[in-house]
Amino acid sequence: MVTAKTNYTQWAAMQKSWLKAKRWASHDDCINNFAKKACLRAMKLTPKTAKGKFSPHNPELKRNTYKKRLFYAIAAGAGIKKGTDDEVMKPAAVSIYKKRVKRAGAIKAGFIECIKDLGFKSMRARTFAGGSASKSKGKLSRSHRLKATAFNNVSASGVIAYKPMERAKRHVIRAEHEWAIRRLQKANNTFSARKF
Repeated sequence: MVTAKTNYTQWAAMQKSWLKAKRWASHDDCINNFAKKACLRAMKLTPKTAKGKFSPHNPELKRNTYKKRLFYAIAAGAGIKKGTDDEVMKPAAVSIYKKRVKRAGAIKAGFIECIKDLGFKSMRARTFAGGSASKSKGKLSRSHRLKATAFNNVSASGVIAYKPMERAKRHVIRAEHEWAIRRLQKANNTFSARKF
């Protein structure tokens, strides 16, 4: 409860200073700017699974280890018939392994479409067409609704990206508040005989 109240107080202070600094900006503009920058920061803070964590489970390893059996078990659980390792199981296990490695940064990529939808048009990163990350979306605040949303469509993003997003929100509130104060101070110094 205390944390929520603190965050609300910080947000209110930031919004007030930001609107003064921007002058002609609306509350919707403030919220959209915050949502866009929070998603950018969250994408940077969200961890990407290191490929080294997958390597002991690689079905293509020559040594026959206990960890190597993991993707064979996953393939069997997916309904692949056992047959011989070389003809049936191994290609299926290798295929699943490669897909998992490829998806190591999927949760980070899930923020890309959100950021674009929230107004950041110069995003160079791209999502794979048809993947879960490509189905993520953001919605701008319009018509004084005072609500911008970002939906990361990748499975488990709500668990893994929750803490990075919370850290990102706190960072953006602090950074935007400091920026607004500097801008207001600069404007004051322009019209003041004495600099503060």
